[in-house]
Order: sequence, then C-alpha cells, then structure tokens
Amino acid sequence: MKTIQELIEADDVGQVNEQDVQQAEQEAAEAEQLVDALEKRVIDGDEDITVEQITSQRELGRFARLRAQATARKAERARRAARLKALDELRAEIEAYATDGGAHLAKLAKEAEDANAAFLAAVAERNTRLQTWRKLMLGHEVPRHASPITPPAEHAHLGHTDAGQIIAGQRRMNRVDADEWFGHMIRAALHRAGTAVKLHLGGRTVTVDPASRDQVAALAGYARLAQVDAPAGEADPNLRFFLTSGGSVLALDREPNAAEARGIERELSRKEAGGA
Repeated sequence: MKTIQELIEADDVGQVNEQDVQQAEQEAAEAEQLVDALEKRVIDGDEDITVEQITSQRELGRFARLRAQATARKAERARRAARLKALDELRAEIEAYATDGGAHLAKLAKEAEDANAAFLAAVAERNTRLQTWRKLMLGHEVPRHASPITPPAEHAHLGHTDAGQIIAGQRRMNRVDADEWFGHMIRAALHRAGTAVKLHLGGRTVTVDPASRDQVAALAGYARLAQVDAPAGEADPNLRFFLTSGGSVLALDREPNAAEARGIERELSRKEAGGA
C-alpha cells in the first residue's frame, strides 16, 4: 500500500489549474474553427485552398484537442494531489492538538473545581466567624446597634444587628451570599465565553444563559465583594436621629417627611442613638 506522500508525488504534476484547462480548450476550439473556415472557403469556390492545408489544419486541431484532454487530466491529478496534501496537513493538525488536548481540559477543569471549592469554603468559614463573633458579643451583653454611627467606647466600639451584621469600629460586616456570587461567576464566565450551558442537577436540566454586558459591568470586577469588609467611614456629623415606634433608630440629614414623622416617637441625641 502506498504512503500518503507517495500518492501525493504520483499526482504532483506541477502548477496546472483550471485556467490552463480553459486555455487548452480554447486553443483546440480555435484550431477546429480554422478547419471549418478552410472547408467553407472551398465550398464558396476558393480554389487556392489545397487538400494539404485542410489535412494539416485538421491534424493540428486533433492534436490541440488531445493536448486539451491531457491538460484536463493533469489538472485533475493536481487537484487530487492538492486535496490529499490539505487533508494530510489537517490530520497532522488534529493529531498535534489531540496529543495533550484532553490533559489540558482536565487541568483547567480541576483548577476551576479547586478555585470554586476554595471560594465556597472561604465564604462558609467567614459566615461562621460572623455568627461566632455575634454570639460572643451577646455573651458579653453588647447591645444591638441599628445606628449608622460607630458604637460607643463602653462596648469597645462593637455592635451587631438582628440581621446578623457585625460592627467593629467603622467596619460593618455582613454575611456573604455564596449562591449569589457563585451564580455571578458562572454567568460572567459564560458571558466571556459567549455561550450557554446546561447543568444536570438532581435529575433536572437547567439552562444557564450568559450574563448581559450590563450585568457583567455591574460586578465592576468584583469590586463590591472586595470592599465587603472595608471601613465604612464615620457617619455624617450633621445627622439627626429619631426613635421610631418600632424601636429602631432612623438617621436623617433633613427634616422628616410626613410619612416618616408619623412613625417617630422622639428625637435622640447622638449618644442615645448609640454613638460614641
């Protein structure tokens, strides 16, 4: 059995293309037309035309036709050689890619798994810490702190809220929603890849579409997550504080409107509002 290279070389006749075939066909047709023209002149009474001229031209036409056929065959062989060469290069490209293609995908998949697992573990650890710290504050009778100002020094500038927020000085730490951020990561990745995926979960198939450009931009490069524990800064010194009928502290930098006023019991001093 011949090798691919031997098959290519067997059909390699150089640069013969469709233009060469058309040129040869045109030359053959012109030679045949000359025979017809000579015969017509004889029929029209031209006695200068000889048998030898017609015979010679007819042979030239036949030879031109044979050359046209030969050129067509060469062009076909050239096409076969070019096709086989292109396919041979394609096979080589496929085999080169396949050499470590699967290993590369497996590596990326494992890295993605490790990164996701590390993120989820870090979020769980952080949220557990917040719960533990809140319990410790409750154990030391640190009161709930619903005011936007820093908790007073008598409680070491610590505070907490019913929603689970932990306050330490000017830092206000909230529970991180792993579901929200995990969903953001998947959809942002799909946006970058320009595709959608189907997740097979517990016997159900869920199609996850890419996030829109606006949704990805809203993440601002995960800046919001990066600032989750950043100091909030001290509250505006001109804020006014009001005790509501529900027992919460309302902070305003203006006069209460009619709706707000109906729910206010009285105005509080900064210290009464829980400030330093």
